Amino acid sequence: MFDLEKDKPLVFVLVILVLFLGFLYEIELKEQEEKVIYKSREIEKNLNAIAIGDHELVIKKGFSVGTSVKRASRKFTFKAIFSKERWKFWFPYIFAIIFTIVYAIVRLKAS
Repeated sequence: MFDLEKDKPLVFVLVILVLFLGFLYEIELKEQEEKVIYKSREIEKNLNAIAIGDHELVIKKGFSVGTSVKRASRKFTFKAIFSKERWKFWFPYIFAIIFTIVYAIVRLKAS
């Protein structure tokens, strides 16, 4: 039915595109995760304030479980994504993209 020749440049471009889109998708998931962690900390602070009887703090801030916060407490920028602490997140994508580019160059020069 559908057959792709394995050494076509289009195949390598598609692989790199899929890797890049997967990376962007995972960045969005990480940002949502940061927002949820931020909100859970805020809820925990409010519950602690209720437990100790500091109702003014709870009334001032209020309760909310939505993650519509623009950014989490820590700025989630590209600089933060590519920091040394997050190498386990970005290294596999960088490695896969570089490997695909090198493999494409070698295969296309050989054919």
